[in-house]
Amino acid sequence: KQLRCPVNKTGRCSYAINPNCKQTSPSAVAVLLFETKGGWNLSGGQELLTTENHGGKGCNIGFEDRHVEFMKPEELGKLKWSDE
Repeated sequence: KQLRCPVNKTGRCSYAINPNCKQTSPSAVAVLLFETKGGWNLSGGQELLTTENHGGKGCNIGFEDRHVEFMKPEELGKLKWSDE
């Protein structure tokens, strides 16, 4: 249950992990987990991100500091995917 968005009834998991997130990443902006179309053990970046689980209105993002935010599509450009 914890690995699936409540509105996404398909697949085993609704989230992927960002392998570029490190403990040294700026914790309040570094993406750790993010919504995807579903799958299991997915890792990658914004190419896997989806807002489809919420009808295009946004998605849940888990940050390195362990807080979670629902972000609208126009806010997604502010996300930090790596330390580069």
